[in-house]
Amino acid sequence: MAQGMEPRLTGRDRETATLAGILADAERGTGRLVLICGEPGIGKTRLAEHAARAARDLGFAVLNGQADPLQTGLAYAPVVSALRTHLDSLPARTSTEMLRGLPDLGRLITDPRLPHPAPGGDPALNRTRMFEAVLRFVQLNAPLLLIVDDLHWADDGTIELVHYLGRGTGHGQFVVLGTCRTPPSGQRLTDLATLVRRNGTELVLQPLNDSDLASLLQDLLGQPPHQDLLAEMSARTKGVPLFVRALAPVLPGHGPLPAIVRDLVLGRLHALDEPERAILDLIAVAGRELTYRVSHPLYAEVAYADLTESERRRLHARLATAIGSDNVLAAAPHYRGAGELVDTQRAIDIFTAAGRRALDVVAAPEAVEYRLTIAEADGDMGRQAALHVQLAVLESERGNPQSADEHVIARMSLTGNEDVQSTALRVTIAARHWDPDRIRTLFDQVDATFRDDPRPEAQSMRHCVIGFRAAFAGDFGAAHRSLLIAGRYGDQVSDDAGMIVPFNPLRMHIGICVLLGQIPKAMELAEFDTRNSATFVLPSAIYSLRMARTALLYFTGDLHGALTALDQDLADVAAIGLNRMHARMLAHKAHLLAEMGQTEDASRCVEQAQQWRKAHENALEHGLQTATAAIALACGHPERAPDMNAIGFTIREPLISTLRNLVAAQTAIAANDLATARTITAVMRESGRTAPLLDVLADRFTGLMTKDNELLVGAARRLEEMGAALLAAQTAFEAAEIVPDRDVIGRCLEQFQRSGVTPWIDRARRLARAHGISQPVRKTDGLLSKREAEIVRFVGHGLSNADIAARLFLSTRTVETHLRNSYRKLDITSRLRLAQWAAKHEDEL
Repeated sequence: MAQGMEPRLTGRDRETATLAGILADAERGTGRLVLICGEPGIGKTRLAEHAARAARDLGFAVLNGQADPLQTGLAYAPVVSALRTHLDSLPARTSTEMLRGLPDLGRLITDPRLPHPAPGGDPALNRTRMFEAVLRFVQLNAPLLLIVDDLHWADDGTIELVHYLGRGTGHGQFVVLGTCRTPPSGQRLTDLATLVRRNGTELVLQPLNDSDLASLLQDLLGQPPHQDLLAEMSARTKGVPLFVRALAPVLPGHGPLPAIVRDLVLGRLHALDEPERAILDLIAVAGRELTYRVSHPLYAEVAYADLTESERRRLHARLATAIGSDNVLAAAPHYRGAGELVDTQRAIDIFTAAGRRALDVVAAPEAVEYRLTIAEADGDMGRQAALHVQLAVLESERGNPQSADEHVIARMSLTGNEDVQSTALRVTIAARHWDPDRIRTLFDQVDATFRDDPRPEAQSMRHCVIGFRAAFAGDFGAAHRSLLIAGRYGDQVSDDAGMIVPFNPLRMHIGICVLLGQIPKAMELAEFDTRNSATFVLPSAIYSLRMARTALLYFTGDLHGALTALDQDLADVAAIGLNRMHARMLAHKAHLLAEMGQTEDASRCVEQAQQWRKAHENALEHGLQTATAAIALACGHPERAPDMNAIGFTIREPLISTLRNLVAAQTAIAANDLATARTITAVMRESGRTAPLLDVLADRFTGLMTKDNELLVGAARRLEEMGAALLAAQTAFEAAEIVPDRDVIGRCLEQFQRSGVTPWIDRARRLARAHGISQPVRKTDGLLSKREAEIVRFVGHGLSNADIAARLFLSTRTVETHLRNSYRKLDITSRLRLAQWAAKHEDEL
């Protein structure tokens, strides 16, 4: 970067544009009070410095005051410093003339050019006159930008003066800008933040997303960061720019933490009271064995480093005892860390069991390849075969289908073509990555290979591919029958490592049941037994089935439950490192968020998911298309949806394809692209010969295109009978838009509120108002999710959004989103009662 050039502010385009607009308004005579908030290291000071440079370019005077933790007892210290520095820069004649009429400014600063203020008088009135003198001084030096940095360290008088000056900005060419940490500390700063939100501009800085993080790393390193470095930096810094800048030089070597990071974090940790610090220390020592996490990994890292060796051992001993032998892999590190504080023989037993268990765990590729080399040198063919399974899974999870298939072939060269586990792996990899013609050829080969094989796992695999083949051909009834047989054979497979065999038919069968209109049966299948071995043999097996369950919750209208489950699963797959599954889940989450009207959050999920598009992956591509189209629809711009005609609308994966076609048809009709809508409807009608859900959806979209109220009413009734509560309500409402029905509109509005689908709620309310339908006050019981209820309870107790965010380890943006969602579920009267209700019903929540 050339000397004197402004350092680039990464990821702050929205904020810099807002500040530019505020300065432009001030230039025209309408100033503003601005508060830049955020966690330590987020870039508040850098953004304020950018504002200062922009103001100077416009010819503004810039006054800078910096609060200091060692000067919190000095009244008005930051403002005094800012005014004195500016006065010293003025010509003597100019400043003397200006100060002659401001005697009360002498109550704040000492300067020989200032006349002495009148002695005595009421102290409160004198203080007001002093505040007025500062305001007059600022006005005389306009256009002007006054910056008071780190208000969380300022005395109450400074905060009150900043507020007083801010109130005067509306009729002057000046801007007052303060920065502070969230949550605000002290009552006066909390009050200032509240007032700014009402009458000024609050800029709450969020962590950098992965795209901005990559851009910042490229600036720091001089080259695009490797994907592994980006992932590690994202996980370790959580997008805090100061941490990124400090850690970039020491990664990936993981040297000691830079002093600036350690000091900043320790300052926050030392402010905790004793119980809070004890909990943090326990979380830091526990790592991932606890449900609770620290919002920034570096906080846990510094907390752990700040413990003495004896303190660490005591905490490790407590955790080792708590975990016991239920999970030897989790317990072993704590038995090791506890040293002599745990029973020696017990520790040996745990280490031995953990060592045996670790052989079955999907380890890092390098470790598995090393063990494979040893097995090859020893001529251990059984061990080689087992390790090739692990490597095939790892390569598939990393998006390398060719390498994954090579390991399956290598295993089959050791075990023979009739090895069922290898075949099951290959079928799974094919479903993820291969084109339809190649998949069909594989299915034919598997059918021929196992046709006369009596082993239950062989017959399970054979009937599985027969079912898959029938589904590909559009005969979902036949697919259902074959998958039932495959499931019965799979239940007879006793080897835990064979979980991959019954996994294949179960995964497909859930979707087939949905197409058959048997959503309760699909939910029953989705309540599978999550055997631990499945997580090790095929990690994405469990999470793929769990994601199917969240899709089912969407059909039933429980979007809040789906998002809650999905968020937990996202945290788990991120911890395990299942990048492919992580991307699929993000795309799925984006679709759900778009359905609920949270388009900004949905777009961020899509951006994150797209970063893992290393190789073509059928489910991810379809998921991203579904999410992107849903976002375009929710934003009111259906014409911006992606063109899905190139891939076509044939049903491949039942759940994934159905959701994609459902959103594609809705988007096409909204964009008046009737040709595409008719194409999708025709595919659904053809597939609907053996798939009742698709047939009823074809009725729905035909009814929409032809404005056929009766067809829509019939479709809604059938969807309700199938258990698709949300789709039924949407279809019934679309019928009511053609022929209004007061009862139907009211029932649909209730379902939309339960589901939290904001665009549909707004649409229903508009129709209700248009036809004079009253919207009765609804009880809040059962409408709020657990997290929303928790947040509104704190609102009822008078906490600010920032305070709530700190207590729940959430970002302020997340708290605000939850509050918006809570309000959208309620009518106006209920909104007014929400906070009081939440506080009174704390136990019920």
